[in-house]
Amino acid sequence: MGLKFLILMKNHVARGNISSQPKPDVPLPDPSTFDITDNMNHILRLYFPFFCISFSLVLSSCTPPTEEIVETIPEVFEEPQAQAGDFVTIPAGEFIMGSNTRPSHNKKKPALHEPEHTVNLPAFQIHVFEVTNAEYTRFQIEGDYPAEGDWQRYSGIDKGYHPVANVTWKDAKAYCDWIGGRLPTEAEWEKTARGPDGLPYPWGEEWSPTKSNCNELGYQNVVEVGQVETDVSVYGVRDMMGNVQEWVGGKLRAYPKSPARRDANFQRGFYSARGGSYAIKGASINLWTRGAYLPRGQYGTGFRCAKDVEEKAVEGEESLK
Repeated sequence: MGLKFLILMKNHVARGNISSQPKPDVPLPDPSTFDITDNMNHILRLYFPFFCISFSLVLSSCTPPTEEIVETIPEVFEEPQAQAGDFVTIPAGEFIMGSNTRPSHNKKKPALHEPEHTVNLPAFQIHVFEVTNAEYTRFQIEGDYPAEGDWQRYSGIDKGYHPVANVTWKDAKAYCDWIGGRLPTEAEWEKTARGPDGLPYPWGEEWSPTKSNCNELGYQNVVEVGQVETDVSVYGVRDMMGNVQEWVGGKLRAYPKSPARRDANFQRGFYSARGGSYAIKGASINLWTRGAYLPRGQYGTGFRCAKDVEEKAVEGEESLK
């Protein structure tokens, strides 16, 4: 473009097309001393600014428009975290309950958890966390039930999310009734803890002293529900192995065909409690281990609630009614 412009100007000069009128402050060259080089310099002085402007316009017209780049940040969807009071549904189906394994300190005596057997349960719901002090405090304020147990011994302003403890079996049942639930059966509790494959621990086959708030962990007291994140069952239910033992629904009874059915503990009016606690050595128990106390006993025991799952109406069922 620039070279073409200079040649064009040269032709204009040669043809005499340049005006003979002098420009301000620019002396016109003497024709007798005409020299093409001098005249070209003269022309450049006159037209160079216009050349630069024209060249810039040409370049700008050839430059593709710059597109604004907007960075798109992908939206991240996170599952909402479970909170105290939340329930999870345990699907219907079979699971392995009990065990034929006897404690190492007494291999000859039949254990209360014998024999291993398969149980088929309908779907049910169960608390993700143990019932907390905050939840039980609200029950004591709004409900019409004075607790029997000294549960406030484990409570405090800064312990609202600790599990309620030192409640009697009746205290636990009353709370579950108040929220429209019930205490879980032993079978429901054990399926929730062990999963369909009958694991001995929530996390798997091998004992670990660091994966639940049992005596070996060293806290020597209850901690906030869910604080020990590794103590979680395959269904996402927390603190099944440690923190506090939990009341379940009903008296301690022998399993069908149990070799321990004549054990005196089945005749003493004990009510079942399951799981371990901060005060129990976790290495000495499994998820199939059965505990039991008198119903008014206060041994730092807590609980969680369960609910029935309403079955969906079978297609055509309504028309038969």
